[in-house]
Amino acid sequence: MTLLETLAHKWLLITTPYSAPEAQAARFRAHQLNACLRLAPWVLLANTLNSGFVLWLFLTRADASVPDYLPFVWMLLVFLTSALGLQRWRLMRRGEVRNTASMRTLSKFTRNAAISSLLWAAFFAWTYPHMDPMGQKITIAIAVGMICAGGFVFSSIPRAALSYVLIMALGFDLGLLRNGLNQEFVSLTILLFGYVALVISTIFSMAQNMGARLLAETESSRQAELVGLLLSDFESNTNDWLWELNARGELEHVSVRMAEVLGQSKESLLGTHLQVLFKRLLLNPGPDEEAALLQLQSALDAARAFKRLDIPVCTSGEQQWWSLSGKPLFSDAGELMGWRGVGSDVTRARKDADAMNRLANFDSLTGLANRHQFQQRLYTLAGRPCTLLLLDLDNFKTANDHYGHATGDKVLQIVASRFKSQIRTGDLLARLGGDEFALIARGDAELDAYSDLALRLIECLREPLSVDGVQVRVGTSVGIATTSDGAGDPDALLQFADMALYAAKDAGRNTYCFFSSGMKDQAQKRLALIDDLRIATERQQFELLYQPQVSLLTGQLTGVEALIRWRHPVRGLVSPGEFIALAEQTNLILPLGRWVLQQACAQAAAWASDVPVAVNISVIQFGDAGFVPFVQETLRRTGLPAQRLELEITESLLIEDRHAVLDILRELRALGVRIALDDFGTGYSSLAYLRNFPIHKLKIDGAFVRRISESAQAYAIVQTIIDLGRALHLDLTAECIETPEQFAALRTLGCGSAQGYWIARPMPADALVDGQGHWCFALPAGLEPLLSEQA
Repeated sequence: MTLLETLAHKWLLITTPYSAPEAQAARFRAHQLNACLRLAPWVLLANTLNSGFVLWLFLTRADASVPDYLPFVWMLLVFLTSALGLQRWRLMRRGEVRNTASMRTLSKFTRNAAISSLLWAAFFAWTYPHMDPMGQKITIAIAVGMICAGGFVFSSIPRAALSYVLIMALGFDLGLLRNGLNQEFVSLTILLFGYVALVISTIFSMAQNMGARLLAETESSRQAELVGLLLSDFESNTNDWLWELNARGELEHVSVRMAEVLGQSKESLLGTHLQVLFKRLLLNPGPDEEAALLQLQSALDAARAFKRLDIPVCTSGEQQWWSLSGKPLFSDAGELMGWRGVGSDVTRARKDADAMNRLANFDSLTGLANRHQFQQRLYTLAGRPCTLLLLDLDNFKTANDHYGHATGDKVLQIVASRFKSQIRTGDLLARLGGDEFALIARGDAELDAYSDLALRLIECLREPLSVDGVQVRVGTSVGIATTSDGAGDPDALLQFADMALYAAKDAGRNTYCFFSSGMKDQAQKRLALIDDLRIATERQQFELLYQPQVSLLTGQLTGVEALIRWRHPVRGLVSPGEFIALAEQTNLILPLGRWVLQQACAQAAAWASDVPVAVNISVIQFGDAGFVPFVQETLRRTGLPAQRLELEITESLLIEDRHAVLDILRELRALGVRIALDDFGTGYSSLAYLRNFPIHKLKIDGAFVRRISESAQAYAIVQTIIDLGRALHLDLTAECIETPEQFAALRTLGCGSAQGYWIARPMPADALVDGQGHWCFALPAGLEPLLSEQA
C-alpha cells in the first residue's frame, strides 16, 4: 500500500462516525446524506444572499484593477453548485431518495461540498487584497460565518464538513497573506485556525453522536422486530393475545389474535372503551359477572396492576371465560399514559376447575353437597346462629336389598329431589353417604318453624316412590339441633343432632326429635356402657342361661335356647335387650357371638341326652366371611353332633344378599346344623323364604302368643302360621307362654313345642341338669292337668 493509499484509508477511518457491516453502513450513509439534504433550502438561501452581498461589496469597495465581469462569472458558478443540492432535496421531498447510499455517492457529495467551498475560497483569496479596510472587515465576517454554517450543515458527513471548512479557511488565509505578511496576518491567522479547530471538534462530536444514534436506532429497530416476531409467534401458538389502552381506557392497540377471538376487525375495536366492550359481551350478567367487572373497573380507576382477573364473556353465542393481566404505563412525570396487558381464553381450564369442584364438593349421585362441602359450611357458620337437621331414611336398606342397588340409587335421587323442594334458598342440603342426609338452615328461627320443616320433609316421602314401575315406600327420621342448645362448635352441633336422630329412631322412626339436655346424659351413659361392654368382651364377663322348650303334647323336653346375660360388676345382671344392639352397632357382636356359640356347644356336649341347643345369630355374625368355618371348627372341638345345634335367624337376614345367604344356609345344612326362623309373623313373612331357603323350624312370635286367648285376630294368625308350618313339614315352637290358657290354646291348635316363663324361666346349666347330665328342672304344677285333660 502506497503512502497516499495509507493516508486515504486513515482519512476514511477518521471521518466515519460508526463501525458497521456494509449492509448496515449503506443505510447509515443514506441517513447522513438525507440529514444534509434537509438543510438544502437554507444552504441555497444563504449562498444566494451571501453571494449577492459579496457582489455588491466588490462593486462598491474594490479597486479598479479587477475586471468587472469576473464577480458575475463567480456568482453564476455558485448558483450552479447550489442548484445541484436543490435538485437532490426535491427528489427527497417526492420520496425518491433511496434508503441506502454507497461510498461513491457520499464521495460525490463531499466533492460537491469541496467545489462549493473552493469557489468561495478562491473568491476570498482573489478579492480580499483589493478591498478597502471596511470591505475587508465585512469579508472577514462573511468568511467566518460561512465556515461556521458550512461546518454545521455538513456535520452529518464529516468528510464533506472537513473539506468545506478547511478549503474555505485556507482560501481566506491565502487572501490575508496576499494582503501582506504583517502582524495583522499573524493575528488573524491564529484566530482563524483556532476558530476552525473548534468547528472541526464540534463536527466530530456531532458526527459521533449521530453515529451512536444510528447504531442505537438500528439496535432498537432490531429488538422491536424481534419482539414483534416473538409476539406474533406467541399469539399464533397460544390462546393468548395482547391489548393496549390509552389513558382514557380505550383500546389503542388490538392484536390480530384478539380481533379473531372477538370476530371483529381491528379497526372497529380501536377506540372502544374496555368496560363498554365487556358489558357488550355479557348476556344476563349475574352477581359474579358484575363483581368481576367492578374489580376490573377498580383496577383501572386506581391505576394499579392486576393479574389473572377472570371475566365471563359471550362470543358466538357461547359462554367463555377470559383471564386478563395488565399494568399501567406512566410517563417520567408520573402521569398515566395508558395500559398494556395480555388476555387468554381460560374457558377449558375454568370448566375443568368447575368439574373438579363438583367432584370435590358435590355428591355425584344426587347432585347435592357432599360431606366435604357440608363440613366446610358447618365450620364457616361457627359462632353464628344456625340449625342442623340430620335425616336418615327408614326402610331404605330393605328396599335397596330387595330391589337391587340400581333401584336404590334411583330412590336416593328421587328422595333428594323431594327434599330440595322443601328447603329455603341459601340453606345447604347435603348427602353424607348411604341414606344419610343433612340440612344446614341459617338463622335463628322459632322452634315451630323447624318443626314445620321437619314435618314437610317427612310428609314429602309419604307418597310411594315410583321407580321402573315399582312402588317403593321409604320414610325418614329427623334429628334437630340448634346453636341455641349450647353447641359451641360445629362438632358439638353435629353430635347433638346425631343424638336427636338416635332418639327419633328409638321413638318409632318416621318422626322427628329436637335435642334436649337429657339426650346428652343418655348419650354419655350409652358411651360409658359401650366402654364397659368392650371391657366385658375382653374379660368375658358374660354367662349363659338356658330356657327349656317342651312338647305341647307330652310335656317332655324338646330343646333349650341359650340366652346370654352380662354380669356387670356394678349394674349386676344386664339383659340382652340393653346391650345386644350396642354390640351390633360397635361390631362387638362378632367376638361376643363366637363366645356364645363355643360355650353353648361345649355345654350341650356335656349333657347325657340328645336334646338340641338353640343359639341366636345376628345379621352381622351371619355376614362374617369366617362364620361357617367357625361353626364347623366349634362342632369339631366340642364334639357336639351337628344335628343338635340349632341356629336361630331373623327374617331381616333373609332379605340381605339372597344368593349369598342361600349359599351359607346350604353350607350349614350340609354340616347337619338345623335352622330356625325366629319371631315369625312380625316381619315380611314371605312364603318365598319358606319355599327357597333350607329352614327346619318356625318360632311363632310372642306378640301373637300373648294375645291368643283374648284376641280372635291373634288366634287366627297363630292358627294360620301353625297350619302353614305343618303343611311345609316344619317344626313349630311358640314363644313367651305366660299363662296356662295360652298353653292350652296352642296345644289345641296343634303347635309342636313351646317355651316361656310359665313353663320355665331361663336358668344356669347346673339348675337345668344334675351332676350326671340328666334333666332335673321342675315343670309347672299346672302342666300335668292340662296334659291329662287334653289326652
